[in-house]
Amino acid sequence: MTWNIGAANGTTNYNGSNGTNSVVATLNSEGLLAVTGTGNTVVFDTGAIAQKAPWTTDTYKDQITTSTIASAVTPTNMEYWYDGCAKLTGAPTIPSSVKDMTATFEECSALTTAPTIPSSVKDMTATFAECSALTTAPTIPDGVTDMYNTFNGCTSLTTAPTIPDGVTDMSSTFNGCTSLTTAPTIPNRVTDMAQTFFGCTSLTTAPTIPNSVTNMAQTFYDCTALTGTMQINATVNNEHCSFCLENASTNPGTNLTVYGSTSANNEEAVKGIVDTKSTTSHISYGGLK
Repeated sequence: MTWNIGAANGTTNYNGSNGTNSVVATLNSEGLLAVTGTGNTVVFDTGAIAQKAPWTTDTYKDQITTSTIASAVTPTNMEYWYDGCAKLTGAPTIPSSVKDMTATFEECSALTTAPTIPSSVKDMTATFAECSALTTAPTIPDGVTDMYNTFNGCTSLTTAPTIPDGVTDMSSTFNGCTSLTTAPTIPNRVTDMAQTFFGCTSLTTAPTIPNSVTNMAQTFYDCTALTGTMQINATVNNEHCSFCLENASTNPGTNLTVYGSTSANNEEAVKGIVDTKSTTSHISYGGLK
């Protein structure tokens, strides 16, 4: 099966028939999706069937096991390219032209190894969401700013990548990563940490929360193994930290001490956050540091 997906630029929204033959995607009988040709491609979405990458519709997505992209193919947008391709085990080399990898490999539940992410990429929203077999995260390029849902549901992921300094959105980044044991350092530009580690039941160490953070809703909800200490330098209150420690540090032997910040003078805010924890949590307020 073949599909024409070429476009003069990376802003042409696919409607099911407006791709040109400058770039062609071919799915063969062995499960290889080969993208060949020259130049940029159309942009896919998850709306109507006609707007999706055609190989992710009908039964085609269940046939794809590997994919390649020719070096002359230069897409700037790879949104939803392999969305739902649950049998994909071999990811292609991502072209250096790509800037947007929103949900590129979402629900690729057989993918164990992530491809190298080019330095040109800015948006990694849900790039590997629900990739339940992914064990190792790729290096995140310095230019990335959005990591909403990036590894949501990656239940086999054991180690978090280094988060670039420019990232601002880390909401649900590691939501449901039940094998993750250690949190990464949170950069000083991050503002949104809603559900960042929601349900990370193996997470034992909590990161320092920088003063840039304004939303901590359910950040550590159900992080039952948390122990040690956590420093909150932000001035978030109960409204912005709704249930952020609910059911955290509930396992036997856990003991989490949460500190406020002298420089932020956020004692009341942090005490309020600790006071709203689950009654079964082993969490205490440690004062200002």
